[in-house]
Amino acid sequence: MQKKSILIADDVEMNRAILTMVFENEFEILQAENGLQVLSVLEQQKNQVQAILLDLVMPEMDGFSVLKTLAQDELLEKIPVFLITAENEQKMLAKAYELGVVDVINKPFVPELIQRRIRNVLELFNARKQLSNVVQTQEQALVQQEKQLRTQAQKLQQLNSSIIDTLSAVIEFRDCESGEHVKRIRNLTIIILEKVLEKYPEYELSEEEIPLIGEAAVMHDVGKIAIPDSILNKPGKLTSEEFEIMKMHTVRGCEILRHVPQITESGLHQYCYDICRHHHERWNGKGYPDGLKEDEIPIWAQVVSLADVYDALISPRVYKKPFSREKVVSMICGGECGEFNPKLLDCFVEAEDAIYTHWYKEQKPDTEVLPPLQWKLSEYEQNEQKQQKMEIEWLKQCNEWMMQQSGKILFWYHKLQDAMQYTQGYQEIFGEPLKQFHAKDSIDKNDRITQQDKMTLKQKLDALTAQNPKIQQTLMLKVKDGTLQEFELEMQGVWFENEVLMGYVGKIKNKF
Repeated sequence: MQKKSILIADDVEMNRAILTMVFENEFEILQAENGLQVLSVLEQQKNQVQAILLDLVMPEMDGFSVLKTLAQDELLEKIPVFLITAENEQKMLAKAYELGVVDVINKPFVPELIQRRIRNVLELFNARKQLSNVVQTQEQALVQQEKQLRTQAQKLQQLNSSIIDTLSAVIEFRDCESGEHVKRIRNLTIIILEKVLEKYPEYELSEEEIPLIGEAAVMHDVGKIAIPDSILNKPGKLTSEEFEIMKMHTVRGCEILRHVPQITESGLHQYCYDICRHHHERWNGKGYPDGLKEDEIPIWAQVVSLADVYDALISPRVYKKPFSREKVVSMICGGECGEFNPKLLDCFVEAEDAIYTHWYKEQKPDTEVLPPLQWKLSEYEQNEQKQQKMEIEWLKQCNEWMMQQSGKILFWYHKLQDAMQYTQGYQEIFGEPLKQFHAKDSIDKNDRITQQDKMTLKQKLDALTAQNPKIQQTLMLKVKDGTLQEFELEMQGVWFENEVLMGYVGKIKNKF
């Protein structure tokens, strides 16, 4: 079966090469150097293209012009477009989103991050296509028996849940949280609402709508998809300007929901809308974005707000220990986290024991919080936030170094992944794969290097430091036809904050 394609549009060859290596095992790669080439490729192969990775600044036709043309041809509804940019200018990013971009990928690239974000969006687009087919089938089945209609409705509900789960996975990944957070918010919302139903009939809740509100609660932070990574995952305190952008996730969430017809046309829509927009409102009117007060705030948005605050305080984070159960209840009821509805606090206090026992009792309050910079490479695998930070630094240094080179063969070795990767010239000269895993012993096992050169190279590698990270050496290497040829090796270590050696980048140049 022929693989689907991804179209990479960037006038910088190195950027296209890096993105090609990220996706070539899963997709057929199509490339374009400018906007006109993008349109030409789509004219011939638009049915095969699953996604477009689009640079903004390109010759002949820039990214904005491409987006306008795709919108006129009604292709943006069928093919998701990801913006590739090093720009962080908010007006430019806002214009890109307005023209139809589904996500922004900042340079330098982080392969795992790009793969997950694109995979999640493609799953969402595929789910939408499936839902459209189901809806079409349902319309044709209106004349059939009631049992068949109920079956179709169940299928639609399952697909709606799939979309919600997909969107929530995107939110959690971008926000550096685990998927358990949204599951807890769903269940905390249901538990508190059941207490509201029992104690305060004036809110006119029904048993049937509580599970729907629980599903909608999962979407409370969907608008964070539209917040730049530099703000969303900033380790320190946000500036006032950055906080204003962060606050916009409430409004952006509603805009995103409006473009998911399976939600807008379902019974979930009003709950999702109210929760997305108003889960940061406060009882005294000092919340955002609309400054609603008291019961102007829908009761389900009030409940999700309280559940979100409780989970954030009582759960461990990479930057803090969990507060004790008693401290959390005291902070919420004492107004330290903003003012809440007194009736809602009454329900929360009664339900808190069941909430804590079911969802939080097993966690260890004394979970160690690692102080800044006092962690080693082995902890990289256990800390997603640090993993992302190190990956960004790795790609930044690798990209900067390789963009300055003009050698025949470029390579890099990622120490934690134990993977060695080469540019195309390596396969042409040596006849070996461009990517090699389990590569840490490659020098000892490599019969292309003479024994003397191996010993010299290993001594130089052992002597590398962050202050003296570079190596130069002449090597005699056996090429594809079995003959020895002379090559010039230049390489350097890539260090994280001058403490952790993440790997190496280098080039091999044939001297003849």
